[in-house]
Amino acid sequence: ASDGSNLGGIYEAGDGAGVLVAKDAGGTNKVYLDGQGSSYINGGNFGIGTTSPSEPLEINHSNHQPVLIKSTGNYNSMIAMDSNRSSANSYVGGLAGKWNGTQVASIYLRTGSDTTNKDDGYITLLTASSGTLVERMRVHSDGNVGIGTTNPSHRLTVTGSTFTSSSIRLNRSDVGVDNDSGIVFDADTNATNDMGMGGIWYQNSVDNSYNALIRVRTDNAAGTAGRIEFHAGIAVSNSSTPRMVIKGASGNVG
Repeated sequence: ASDGSNLGGIYEAGDGAGVLVAKDAGGTNKVYLDGQGSSYINGGNFGIGTTSPSEPLEINHSNHQPVLIKSTGNYNSMIAMDSNRSSANSYVGGLAGKWNGTQVASIYLRTGSDTTNKDDGYITLLTASSGTLVERMRVHSDGNVGIGTTNPSHRLTVTGSTFTSSSIRLNRSDVGVDNDSGIVFDADTNATNDMGMGGIWYQNSVDNSYNALIRVRTDNAAGTAGRIEFHAGIAVSNSSTPRMVIKGASGNVG
């Protein structure tokens, strides 16, 4: 055994615990394993299952689950990534999926626009077709989600250059009589007449105004009946007069 004053060795620390030390040629500790206190490795890359690691930590394995982070108490298991980046839109962390060395799918955590406080960020999801990574979805710092766009203006914005790439399809997989595909509008309305419950707005890209609207409103003071309003024209808005109304309670059309 050695006292650790040369190139290293195994010795007994002052607290009685065993310590393993490996030093570089200059006498600096590079590997320090303490049986009772803090330990560290501070020199070159570290490999598990490989003798030639190419990264600070590289694990070569033949298992489907090479890393396990397990909490034995009432705690969560989390990986924290902390990067002191100076610019907006910089990467602070992520997960990169590679297929035999080629990156084919990734999730990136990126800095937002506040480079002074450094307190905002967003998430991007990318996939590759023919080896080129392309951003497919973004969760913006304000909570808006974009598919096919990097600047979503609503809670969900879908952008595409074709019908299929800019469309959402709901496909029912069984033949149940009442199990139809659908979109549910759930509005937190009061027991009041004329409360908006949901609508479909049609917007043009020339002046970004709305040309048509199909909307449902409550149709009695109790808020338990509804009517469907059809709007069409120039610059349709919430105050526009509908072209046609279907009354829910009576079924009358006007």
